[in-house]
Amino acid sequence: MLAAVRSYFQRVTIGGRIVICFGVVLVLVLLLASVSVWQVGKIKSSLEQINDVNNVKQQLAVDLRGSVHDRAIALRDVVLVEPGALAPIVRDISRLGGDYQRAWQHLEQLRSGSAGFSAEEQRVYSELAATESQTLPLIAQVIALREAGQREQASQLLLQQAGPRFVTWLKQINAFITIEDGYSNAQTQVARGVSEHFRFLMLALAALAVITVVLIAMSIRRTISGTLGAEPVALRRLINAIAAGDLQYRLAIAPVPAGSILAATQEMQRALTDLLGQVKTSVQQVSGVSQGLTGGSGDLAARSDSQSSSIQQTAAAIAQFAAAVKRNSENAGHADSLVADAGEQVAEGSRVIHAVVADMEHIIKDSAEISDITRIIESIAFQTNILALNAAVEAARAGSQGRGFAVVAAEVRSLAQRSSVAARDIGQLLARSVQRVRSNAHSVDSAERCMTQIDASMQQVKRAVNLISADSAEQAGTVDGVVSAVAFMDSGIRQNAALSEQLAGDARALEEHARSLHGTIAQFRI
Repeated sequence: MLAAVRSYFQRVTIGGRIVICFGVVLVLVLLLASVSVWQVGKIKSSLEQINDVNNVKQQLAVDLRGSVHDRAIALRDVVLVEPGALAPIVRDISRLGGDYQRAWQHLEQLRSGSAGFSAEEQRVYSELAATESQTLPLIAQVIALREAGQREQASQLLLQQAGPRFVTWLKQINAFITIEDGYSNAQTQVARGVSEHFRFLMLALAALAVITVVLIAMSIRRTISGTLGAEPVALRRLINAIAAGDLQYRLAIAPVPAGSILAATQEMQRALTDLLGQVKTSVQQVSGVSQGLTGGSGDLAARSDSQSSSIQQTAAAIAQFAAAVKRNSENAGHADSLVADAGEQVAEGSRVIHAVVADMEHIIKDSAEISDITRIIESIAFQTNILALNAAVEAARAGSQGRGFAVVAAEVRSLAQRSSVAARDIGQLLARSVQRVRSNAHSVDSAERCMTQIDASMQQVKRAVNLISADSAEQAGTVDGVVSAVAFMDSGIRQNAALSEQLAGDARALEEHARSLHGTIAQFRI
C-alpha cells in the first residue's frame, strides 16, 4: 500500500504535490477545527446547563427562601407589636407573598419547559406546594386573631402550628437549593473532563499534522531536485548565460537527469545554436531582397505621382465644365421662375380686364336708366311749364288780385324751363359717356385678346425653359458622374502612390531590421 502511494506520488506534478501537501494540511486543520467545535460544544452545553438552568433554579429557590424567611419574621412582629403598628407589617407580608408567587410562577415555567424537572426536583417541588397550601391559612389566621385583639391566641397559634410549618418550608427550599448545587457541581466535573480530553486530543492531532507536513515537504524537495536536475543557483547561471547570448556555456554536471529542466535547457541551447545559424543565412537573403524592393517601389511611386498630376488637371477641367452646366441649370430654373411669375401677372391682368368689362356693362346699363329718368324729368318740366302758362292766364284774368299768383307762376315756369334745359344737358352728357364707354369696351376686348395670346406665348416659353432645365440637369448629373469617376481614379492613384511610398518605406525598414537582426545575431557566441 505504501509503495503504491509512493509510486502515485512520484507521477504527480510538482504543483499537484504542493496541492496535495496543502490539502493534507487543510484536512488536518479541518479535523482539528471539527474536534474543537465538538468538544467546545460539549463544554458549552455543560456551562449552559449550569448557568441557564441550574443557577436560575437555585436563584429562584433563594428568592423563595427569602420571601418565606422574611414573612416568618414579619408574622412574629404581628404578634409582638402594638395594634397601631400592625397595618404596615401586614402590607409587608402581602408584598412578600407577591414576591414568592412571581418566583414560583417562573419556576413553574422552567418545570413545564424543555429543561423540565428531575424526579428529585419534582418531589421537592410537590412538597413545597403542599407546605405552602398548609401554611398560608395559618398566616391569615394569626393576622386575623391579632387584628381582633386576641394576642394570646395568635401567639399560641404562631408557636404551635405556624412556626413549625415555616421551619419545614425553609428546610424544603434549602433541600431544593442543595439539589441544584449538586447538579451544577456534576456539570462542572463533566466540563473539566471534556476539557482535559480535548487538550490531549489537540496535542495528538497537532503532532500528527507536523509529522505529515514534514514527510510531504521532504518528498516535494526530492521531487523538485530531480525535476530541476541541478541546484537552482547553477541553473539560473546557465539560463542567464543563454539570455546574454553565450550559447557555449556548459554546467559541469554528469550525468544530467533525463527529463529534468537542466536536460531540457541544454537541448534548447543546442536547438538555438542551429536556429541562429539558419536565421543568419535568412537575414542575408532578406537584406538583398529588401534592397531590390526599395528601388522598384521608388520607381512605382514616381509614376504614380505623374499619373496623379494628370488626373488632377483633368478633374479641374471637368469641375469647371460641371460648374458651367450647373450655372446653366440654375439660370434655366430662374427663367422658369420668371416665366411663371409673368404668367401669373398675365392671368391677373386678364382677371382685371374681365372685371373692367363687367363694370363698363354696368355703367352702360346705369346710363340707360339715367336717360329714362332724364326723359321723365323733361316730361315733368314740360307739364309744369304748361301749368305755369295756365296759371299766368288765370292770374291775368283775375287782374290785380292775381298778381301775386302770376309772380309765382312765372317763377315756376322759369324753374320748369331750367329743369328741362338741365335734363337735356344730362341726356347729352350721358350719350357722350356711353359712346366713350362703348369705345373703351372695344379697346378692353382687344387688350383681353392680346393678354390671352401673351399667356399662350408664355406657356410655350415655359415649356421651352423646362426642357432646357431638364437637359441641363441631365448634363449636370452626367458631369457629376464623370467628376466622381475621375475623383475615384485620382483617389486610387493617390492610394497607389501612398502604398508605393509605404512599400518603399517598408522595404527600407525591412533592410534596417535585417541589418539590426544581423547585428543582434552577431552578439551570440555559437
